Amino acid sequence: MIRRYIQDRTVIEDTESTVDLMARGWRLFNYPERLAYSATPGDFGSLIIQRGRWANGGLLILPKLLRYLKQVSKTPASAAQSFYQLHYLTSLALSPICVLLLLTVPFSSKLMTVWFSMTAIPYFLLYTRDLSILRYRGVIDFLRVYALNLLLLPVHLGGALKSVQQLVTGEKIPFRRTPKVLGRTSAPALYVALEYGLLLLCCVTGLFYASQGRWISAAFALVNGALFGYAISSFIGFAESLEDLLPAWNSLRPQRLVPSVEAIGQRIVGSTSYVWRVQTMLRNLRAQGSLYLTLSSCCAVLEVFAPAALFGSADRALSPIQVENRKPGTTEWVLTRPALHHEIEGYASLTSVNRGDRVKLFVNTAADSYTLHIYRMGWYQGTGAREIAGPIRRKGQVQPLPIMDPNTGLIECRWENPFTLAIPLNRSDATDWASGIYLAKLTAEPTGEESYIIFVVRDDARPSTYLIQSSVTTFQAYNNWGGKSLYAFNSAGGQAANVSFNRPYAISPLPLASRGVGAGDFLTSNSFPIGYQASASGWEYNMVRWLEREGYDVTYATNVDVHANQGLLTSHHAFLSVGHDEYWSWEMRRQVEQARNRGIHVGFFSANTCYWQIRLEPSPLTGESDRTIVAYKENAPWHDPLQIDQDPTNDYLVTTKWRNPPVNRPEAALIGSMFIETDAPVDGDFAIEDATHWVLDGTGLHQGDRLPGLLGYEVDGGRDSAPPTTHVVARAPLAQHEGTVTVYNSANGAIVFSTGSMQWSWGLDDYSVPALRKSRLSPAAQQITRNVL
Repeated sequence: MIRRYIQDRTVIEDTESTVDLMARGWRLFNYPERLAYSATPGDFGSLIIQRGRWANGGLLILPKLLRYLKQVSKTPASAAQSFYQLHYLTSLALSPICVLLLLTVPFSSKLMTVWFSMTAIPYFLLYTRDLSILRYRGVIDFLRVYALNLLLLPVHLGGALKSVQQLVTGEKIPFRRTPKVLGRTSAPALYVALEYGLLLLCCVTGLFYASQGRWISAAFALVNGALFGYAISSFIGFAESLEDLLPAWNSLRPQRLVPSVEAIGQRIVGSTSYVWRVQTMLRNLRAQGSLYLTLSSCCAVLEVFAPAALFGSADRALSPIQVENRKPGTTEWVLTRPALHHEIEGYASLTSVNRGDRVKLFVNTAADSYTLHIYRMGWYQGTGAREIAGPIRRKGQVQPLPIMDPNTGLIECRWENPFTLAIPLNRSDATDWASGIYLAKLTAEPTGEESYIIFVVRDDARPSTYLIQSSVTTFQAYNNWGGKSLYAFNSAGGQAANVSFNRPYAISPLPLASRGVGAGDFLTSNSFPIGYQASASGWEYNMVRWLEREGYDVTYATNVDVHANQGLLTSHHAFLSVGHDEYWSWEMRRQVEQARNRGIHVGFFSANTCYWQIRLEPSPLTGESDRTIVAYKENAPWHDPLQIDQDPTNDYLVTTKWRNPPVNRPEAALIGSMFIETDAPVDGDFAIEDATHWVLDGTGLHQGDRLPGLLGYEVDGGRDSAPPTTHVVARAPLAQHEGTVTVYNSANGAIVFSTGSMQWSWGLDDYSVPALRKSRLSPAAQQITRNVL
């Protein structure tokens, strides 16, 4: 068998490094070579001259090659040969750019592809084998070669820039011979400074990635930093590098930093000549035809984006939501046989769970077994969701019946044997169980009845642009599972004062809305009695679909999280409330107002917002925090313990309307408008009032034009308690007041926008059409929303 490998002891020079370093103890300075004996430089200063010339030469030859390729016949073989020729001439100049991209752009282990192992690793192994055959020390000496090539990154880039300079100016750059002298050749201070700059870059970025848990990117940067340090020590020398840097530092005298008037004039004249030469160069390029541009563009794109192909980071420029929604979706999340009579139902132990934590899913069914599929809700090319986990098969279990508290009406389940779902935490990939609203689809077997469990996955460590709040307290306020809600219309024997998250969401009394059973008001609305003239279509899911289709950088939380986590809003640029966001605790409002006062923008794509004050208390059964909603509402003056305890210091927490005594904090002071109390539902149009406002840019709307069908079914209107800078963009006449679209700027520069309508998201997305309502899709509403966001 014949083995082919590099034949001489200058192996490292022949593989784009320099000299037989092993024979010199892997040192590169202060040893002479015989002038007629070796063409290899003896120190870093002379190496810069040689390598700069090499990187320069390829690009200088490139135009001649392109002119030649224009004349040859076009065949598949000649095209392949042309590509390899272009690759050879440009690689020494462009490959350093790829390495720098890898050093500065984090890549994800989730997205790492097989191309890495198919290209880089075999090359490294063969290189190491050849070194071993030539009696080098395999892996150790390979790392030294790698370190030397890191040192050459700015040298190769400098040579490439010289080529570009010659191409632009038309002035031939003098040929510089490699010095062969006994003493040491000084290196330009700029190159030495760049080496230390790259060392610092690797160390800082490595530590930064490590602090974020991006361990692969951190390891890559820190290993390269260590090799940079070794290369500076061995191939330049710390003392020698200081010798090269000090003269440049001493030359930075104040009078040299400020150019003279004559120098400025010479630069202006020179710049005029320079512009003329650039124009001449561009005309020459056009004259050479399309082949030049096509081949050079393809070569540059392939070279520069090689790291993306190797390391799977082509999606780095996209937000995690854009990357996530490019993944294949499915329509299997849709219920085809909703459980109409409690055949299968469940609830989650938490309204939301952070990535890396666990949530328990409790299920009640008389079926022998059931399956569990978990979906993340979004756009996904219009399918609406992506399956994240499943099928998970479990044994069915009939759970114990809850007991109602006769004093508060509280109904709370204490079910057993939950399925514990562990949410993985991949810090280097935000799309691995990406933050979002999740539905666990339960299917009884073999009968096939289905229902949902809804929960939110948070990503508290990711500072997204927008934080979307799911209004789960409002979902629960209207939920009458077990016979009680915070409303008399769907509660047996009167409304409750306390309701629990430890129970399933009841099915809608409207047959067409039954496909949302278990998901609260996320997909369909359960917030009004039978006969109420309003659609059972929900609002939040429409907004989620549109935001993710548009590619906005969003993460998700519930209003329980806003209540409990004081720092939640501070890591985002904007906070968005959507749909029906009626029930707020004191802490929720405080967090949102403090965020606004810090300059964080607030968007209310909702109505009836912040209408009732609530308190969140622990579960009396399990002791888990924030699992019980307390809201005495109309009965607060006579039954709320904080109202009747004769202690005025806690009256601000009484669960009444925010605008009423003893709270006396009208919601318009935050929102810019507040709920118009009417007996009948609203379904109408907005009319444009100020068509010149930036909110309406690009809509083509004029004063008096309509936004049809976006007003309803509950509406917010203007009040004197709104901030004085509140501006009305559109309004709609109602019985005594007017529903309004408003915007104002806070003292700290935050924009606060309010649609004044629950139905605004219907203008963005047509989910539930035509099953539950007619289309209200509005390009104008979409553009207004883009303008605001």
